[in-house]
Amino acid sequence: MLRLRTSPFQPAAASSGARWSGRMRKLAALAVLFAVLALPLPLRPGIPVPVHAQPYDEELRQLLEKSLTLTELDREIERIGAIREETLAGLKEIEKRIGEMEIAIERQREKAGRVLRAYYMGDKLLLWQAFLSAGSLSELLRLWEMAEFIFRSDRDILLAYAESYRNLREERGRLEAYEKELAEVEFALQTQRERLLRLQREVDEALADRDDAEEVAELIRDIQTSWQSKGLPLIREYFDALSQAMGELPAWLQDQPGAVEFRGLRIVARLTDDQMNEFLRSRDERFRNLEFRFYEDNMTIEGKTESMELFVEGRYTVENDPVNVIRFHIDRLVFNGFELPDTTRADLEREFDLGLYPQQMLPFITAENAVLKDGVLEIGLRITL
Repeated sequence: MLRLRTSPFQPAAASSGARWSGRMRKLAALAVLFAVLALPLPLRPGIPVPVHAQPYDEELRQLLEKSLTLTELDREIERIGAIREETLAGLKEIEKRIGEMEIAIERQREKAGRVLRAYYMGDKLLLWQAFLSAGSLSELLRLWEMAEFIFRSDRDILLAYAESYRNLREERGRLEAYEKELAEVEFALQTQRERLLRLQREVDEALADRDDAEEVAELIRDIQTSWQSKGLPLIREYFDALSQAMGELPAWLQDQPGAVEFRGLRIVARLTDDQMNEFLRSRDERFRNLEFRFYEDNMTIEGKTESMELFVEGRYTVENDPVNVIRFHIDRLVFNGFELPDTTRADLEREFDLGLYPQQMLPFITAENAVLKDGVLEIGLRITL
């Protein structure tokens, strides 16, 4: 016998219909949940997730990296602009001094001209005639004192003129140097401004092509703010600590067995990357977050905290001007997966000295080469007697 299914709106079989409806609601809720989880996560800049932990696709990562480069170019333009203002101020000060010196020299030139004309025209011969006509020793001594005073005065006038003229030439040389420096600064400023404008256009065009442009723009602002307020200060803190520690490394290396080998007038110093890590961590606990590694022709520094990932790649070169030093150059600087531009690397090199100075080991040695190999930094030194 066939039975018709009872409607949920009918009182008959109400409990069975309620159970069925409850199961369907649970299944629907689970289906919605799985569907939501399966969707790609939208950009949520407000969520406090470390930048390096975000799963960005390559296109978005490059866009964010360019935005970070924009921030650094802005900072570089500001730095160069400050140098430009200082250079302009120095230029104006020198021009003012030169103007004052030229007025003073003109007065001295007139005095010096009168002195020279007097000698050229023979006016000073009257003194010699007076000497010859002196009637007594006392008159001769008086004439001698007067002549000495006149000659000394003439000499001082001529020397003062010569000194002022020499100072003027030096000031003009400084003026030329300032003008050259200003031209270089102006060129650098213009170059960085053009570079920034090109990159800004690229970022704007990339944003215009995205459906989530507003969310990406907000993320860009968050990353830029995070870099300026936390990333850059933290990197500077590490580099400052490194700069101070490197000054102690030569003395520490001398106490390591087998690290320094003498070969006549030549010395070979070897430092392993394990020794480097040991040395730095013994100086500062913060270096426990960093790992130094030596490879063929380059050195890397890697570090990671809850909010930051840092990667630095560089190399050593030997320089002799103005002093003999084994200089460290930063070839790559990566912060939370974003590579920073050359301006940031150059700024850190200017601000923090990570070089090794052989004279701190022994005052009479000179570095000839620094070779990076797998696991070892080998430094060739020469004794200069």
